[in-house]
Amino acid sequence: ERVGMTEDEIKKELATQVKIDKLIEAKSGDLAKVTEEEVKKFYDENIDRFTTSQSVKASHVLVKVEENADEATRAAAKAKAEKLQKELAGGADFAKVAQENSDCPSSERGGDLGAFERGQMVKEFEDAAFTQDIGAIGPVVETQFGYHIIKVMERSEGGTKSLADSK
Repeated sequence: ERVGMTEDEIKKELATQVKIDKLIEAKSGDLAKVTEEEVKKFYDENIDRFTTSQSVKASHVLVKVEENADEATRAAAKAKAEKLQKELAGGADFAKVAQENSDCPSSERGGDLGAFERGQMVKEFEDAAFTQDIGAIGPVVETQFGYHIIKVMERSEGGTKSLADSK
């Protein structure tokens, strides 16, 4: 009833799915088996597919400032960011502070920006995120968007996955 189907329709749908699964199984059984040598050759010839860049997973609080803002507006925004940074450094819940204070759409996710690689963020933000200790509340960072408080959650140094891991 919840999906808007009768019992007969569901039985028919399941029977069709079973037939599809059997067909896929029958056809895939005919595929050639790949040798270890072929796997290694593919890996060696496509090593760039198995290489990842350095990345971080971070959250932030943004106190936005328009680029053409006057000095008084900039000073007020910086003061607000510094006040929030002190609260966070003192143990305040980062996600809650971000939800209540950040001017970035990421505030809905507690400031979570997800993972990003070098070259994806503005230089000042990136430099701070890639040098900051994991779990630490960083100092206020100024960018063209305003003032950020960054917390790095994870860091991946990147590199090439081994053949065994890539298999």
